[in-house]
Amino acid sequence: NIAARLEQLNKDYDTNILLGENTYEMARDNFDFTRLGSFQLKGKERAIEVFTVNSSSA
Repeated sequence: NIAARLEQLNKDYDTNILLGENTYEMARDNFDFTRLGSFQLKGKERAIEVFTVNSSSA
């Protein structure tokens, strides 16, 4: 599941909050984000864009 894969990426990138592209699209007008890149997550056919919330907007 995507949430578990993003949780692991949090550990790898020493971040607190990571979002996939669907959640980003819903929240992008309310917070400031940084795009971390496109990631091929285990069990997914295509790569997804991953974003983190900038600390100044969280």
